[in-house]
Amino acid sequence: MTAFFQSRKEQVLDGPPDAAECENLKCGDIFCHVVEAFNPPKCQLWLRELQDDGCKHWRSVKIGHPHPELRGKYLWLTREKKEPSWVTDGYLKRAQKQGQQTATPKKGGKADIGE
Repeated sequence: MTAFFQSRKEQVLDGPPDAAECENLKCGDIFCHVVEAFNPPKCQLWLRELQDDGCKHWRSVKIGHPHPELRGKYLWLTREKKEPSWVTDGYLKRAQKQGQQTATPKKGGKADIGE
């Protein structure tokens, strides 16, 4: 099971919410913002991870990003509900060949919305 937090809004977000707004955050948790201005809606994704200095932070990521602790697991959005999930490399490659689309992150924490 993948732990994630989600928001929905017409606009693209500049970044995820403050960590205090999410309960029981752990490394590997995902924040998924659904931008409803698109049809179908698009997603922005951030991963909760540990920095080298020991501080936790949100990092803008895209589909296929490796899990920070689970070797061989990669970020994906489920086909029907578009919810974040950690999948195997084999599943990821098969799904990408089928042409599912992704969100593309931009440096600085703001994720652009992919087709």
